Amino acid sequence: MKYEVTGICGHTYTVNLIGPNKNREYRLERLKSECCPCCKEEIRKAEIERENNEAAEKSAEMELPELQGSPKQVAWANSIKIRMLNELSGLAEHVNKNYSEKFDQFADEIINNTSAKWFIDSRDIDLRTAFKDWYEEHKDDDRKEEIDAETTEVVKPENSDKPGIVEIKTDSENITAVYVKDDDFIKICKSFEFKWTGKAWEKKVSKYNGGTERAVELGYNLLKAGFVIKADKELAGRMVSGNFNKEQKNWVDFKGGKIVLIWEKYSKKSDIYFSESKKLHGSRWSDGFMTVPVDSYQEIRDFAEINGFCISYEAEEAMNAAEEMRNKIETSEISDHEEEKVMTREEILEKKLMDDSVIPELLDTDDETDTIEQIIKSGYTIIPGKLAYRNGNPEITEDCQGRAVTVKNPKGEFKSVDGKFDMRIYFGKNKIETSVGELVKYAYGYDDRKYREVERRMSDEDYKKLSDMKKEIGFISSDIELYGEIPDDFSEVSPEIYIKGNIAKVVHSFPDEWAIETLMFDHSPCVEEIEESERLSRFEIDCMVRYHA
Repeated sequence: MKYEVTGICGHTYTVNLIGPNKNREYRLERLKSECCPCCKEEIRKAEIERENNEAAEKSAEMELPELQGSPKQVAWANSIKIRMLNELSGLAEHVNKNYSEKFDQFADEIINNTSAKWFIDSRDIDLRTAFKDWYEEHKDDDRKEEIDAETTEVVKPENSDKPGIVEIKTDSENITAVYVKDDDFIKICKSFEFKWTGKAWEKKVSKYNGGTERAVELGYNLLKAGFVIKADKELAGRMVSGNFNKEQKNWVDFKGGKIVLIWEKYSKKSDIYFSESKKLHGSRWSDGFMTVPVDSYQEIRDFAEINGFCISYEAEEAMNAAEEMRNKIETSEISDHEEEKVMTREEILEKKLMDDSVIPELLDTDDETDTIEQIIKSGYTIIPGKLAYRNGNPEITEDCQGRAVTVKNPKGEFKSVDGKFDMRIYFGKNKIETSVGELVKYAYGYDDRKYREVERRMSDEDYKKLSDMKKEIGFISSDIELYGEIPDDFSEVSPEIYIKGNIAKVVHSFPDEWAIETLMFDHSPCVEEIEESERLSRFEIDCMVRYHA
């Protein structure tokens, strides 16, 4: 039931009360002795502002490090930090003397923490429990420092002008580099494809990138830029001398029973590698890689030598095994076989006429031709590939799936045809009928075996699934500009991603070049949607249509 209530502030407002009459009467009397909800909220905000101002003054008096964050975050975090320091002061009086030194280190980390976000996220933590967890993690730090001093070395270049020390660590899985925020440091890390994890710049170790070689390469370039480096003693010496192997981006590997050719996407030679590898016997583009049967080992080796590809141990072993097996096959001498002569249409007709046995169908005076020839004679041209636009200009592009054709009509107009192979198409006034599959077979010159193989490639259903996935996250289109720039009015949301409205720009860095990928959405996207759109964009490029000039 609704009631009109006037609070002690003098404001009247409506309240909905339920329950027995006695309880409602009691609650009404209590509400009359309180302020209205709006005044309560104003009082609450004023109290928070007073507490925040007091905390800011207290923080300044204690000369605490200035917090980083938005003005509202800093104001709130100052209050939380002062409360935490008061709690730490109370806990310090009850800490066992054997743990007092570690407790002081724990407290110093909180005192010197400048992240307003951290204090806000940690506002409800139990400091006693937090110290126990911190102690378990850091109890062996002294021993680790002793071991670290024995196995690591600090190297300072002659032209050193950077404060602090860059610490480079390696293990079986990652290479990490830790340093204060510095634009030069970040630029060098990005140029060697290190990624920010939130705590350090990191690069995954793989059999392709050379592992510790990448740590030496990074250290060498940081030393040249004037940074002081701390690293494993053996690696530090190689960083100084520049003794490392450059990263190899192009590989011949062996996966799933087939040879896999791997190279840098969007590199200057990417299109060349694609077109050349397509010529290898049995090659097929699948999941972003070119796969080749291992039996084509000699062609693969020639391709690798000509194009500078490294061959992995697994690939070399597989090709050696295939070569050895082929060499064991005994050869057989094949006798000559006289082929039966196949008579032409004209020869059959001539023979039948001489025998006075005329086949009416062969004597038809009409210029009978098959369907495709009729279409061609009607003035149509069938071209392999799709009609696309580059910088507003139309051009015929290559369809790496080998499933699309473009038809030029007698008026000179172009139209692409790409659908189910059994879909029927009609040409001209006479409605000459054929199928998409027959057009594809003619345009690409497929024999029956090749036609069946192409027919099994990405189906219309697969195209629809990809389209549905893009619609689900509101992804419209993407474009890549080599050596592009980020406009000043875009906001940085990560070291690689920038957003303005419904447009996101992603920076892709390589050792010798960089590219800016522009992604367009039907809304303002979040980081997760941008990353998913990049994945879909790569999938579309690798598995649907590959454009080249």
